[in-house]
Amino acid sequence: MSLIPSTPEDRKAIRIALDQISEAMSEIQTQRVQINETLKALEDKFKVAPKTFRKVAALYHKQTVVQFENETSEIKELYESITSV
Repeated sequence: MSLIPSTPEDRKAIRIALDQISEAMSEIQTQRVQINETLKALEDKFKVAPKTFRKVAALYHKQTVVQFENETSEIKELYESITSV
């Protein structure tokens, strides 16, 4: 199997797919800039590190706060069982 597309139709299909991927990547880059600007504004206003707000936003977006609480509780219990004398 050759990696080089053998027909003009194949080359056109690949080019169209690459254009779509490139457009999606540009949109992602724009959204990342917007997220970072929003995190910076929150930091400036509330004096909380962007990484903290990013974690909260991820929990909010994924709706996984209960899972996070359970995992955090398990980790805390394990830590305390290991470090308590």
